[in-house]
Amino acid sequence: MLDARQLIVLFGVVFQWAIPALAESRYVRQQPDNRQVIVFVHGVTGDSRETWTNFASRTYWPELLTQDKDFNGVDIFVIDYPSPKLGMSLSIDEAAESLRISLQSKSVLNHQEIIFVSHSMGGIVTRSYLLKYRDVAKKVRMLYFLSTPTTGSFIASAMSLATRNPQFKKMAVMSSDSYLADVQRTWLASGELTALPSFCAYEVQNTFGVKVVEQQSATFLCNRPVDPIDRNHIDISKPRDRDDFSYLAVKGAYLATAAKTAHLPKPVLPGVLNTEVAGHKSALRFETQSLKQIKKPRNNTQPILKGQVVFCDSMRLTLLVAIGQTSGAPILVKSISAHSEPVAEGSLLKPGSCDIDTLSSSPHGIVETETYLIRSDESGLKAKFIRNAKDAFEVDSDNLLILPTGARSITLKSGEGPVVFNILIESKATTPQRIWFTAEYDEAGQRTASTVPILLWR
Repeated sequence: MLDARQLIVLFGVVFQWAIPALAESRYVRQQPDNRQVIVFVHGVTGDSRETWTNFASRTYWPELLTQDKDFNGVDIFVIDYPSPKLGMSLSIDEAAESLRISLQSKSVLNHQEIIFVSHSMGGIVTRSYLLKYRDVAKKVRMLYFLSTPTTGSFIASAMSLATRNPQFKKMAVMSSDSYLADVQRTWLASGELTALPSFCAYEVQNTFGVKVVEQQSATFLCNRPVDPIDRNHIDISKPRDRDDFSYLAVKGAYLATAAKTAHLPKPVLPGVLNTEVAGHKSALRFETQSLKQIKKPRNNTQPILKGQVVFCDSMRLTLLVAIGQTSGAPILVKSISAHSEPVAEGSLLKPGSCDIDTLSSSPHGIVETETYLIRSDESGLKAKFIRNAKDAFEVDSDNLLILPTGARSITLKSGEGPVVFNILIESKATTPQRIWFTAEYDEAGQRTASTVPILLWR
């Protein structure tokens, strides 16, 4: 709980932000043919100008990027949405819709890659937006969160009693029935979103004697190295210059994700395809959907490894193959293969984290029809196709389309519905396994596409 002194300090924290600024959603840099854009999203009671301005050095973070050759060819866009100190305002979900309107109306979504840099509540607004608009998430190259209260903040809990701004209430310390808990559960249920490169920084210094966002809250749901920044909650988003640690941390994350894909013929974005080869945009959709834990963990909580949910013992999914546009030539899918590899970070999981209730679901076997059953162990994957209660046979995980009745191919045509595969996966491995699927297809040349990896543990 906050004492009287801390509450007085808290109001100082809030009202020191009340610096007049010309704030609006706008491009700081926009050049023809730039394929990437960095989007800055401010937090509660902030705006698109003040949040990113260091008033001692008179520097504005988005403009600093325009002076750095490592960001040549990247557009810069700043978001603004209403967040008053005391008055009524948008909810966080409504702020996410305001974000949508700005990105759409300013043609930000026309870029092929999007990088979000979000301060404080801006990170929650960003996640809320991506949860709603998964097609945009497919374009996201990386996310960087600066002191985002992912599991809430005691400061927000206190401020919710003193202001009519509903955004504070939504950021109260997380409970099982709170808004932040809903965001957490939905985010972790999406393999596509949890696979997005997500970097986090947390504030080391107190703000007027108060830690606004604790490290645990600021780093939750991230899956990349965590950056301690020797600044308070306000100054962490206001680098003095390009040598300031906040600036260097975000730049390092950007360069790390760039370096990872620089040697490839095109960027490989989580959950989407190799969609651009020689200027051609692929129309194929190849993705996993409806991921579901089959048997319940005894404590009813699935383990998390670097921000990604780990499925325990067995899980179910739908593999979707579809044409993603209404025109164009047919696409021929020649093979679909399943792959696995041990997870190097598996030692970070505690023994017993995947203790499941063996009686919490019915066995597979005869109750399944038209389903692939894939078993994973240290030697690799073994697959079986269950046609009905009396007809099941082994198949090769290198091509699930080859059945005893003959090899199968899939032809996708414009206007036709998707092809879906029901898949059960069981783990027999003593170490966590990363499992994914790859399609080989012909669309103006031979291509491959892979799904977002799934983590499975016995």
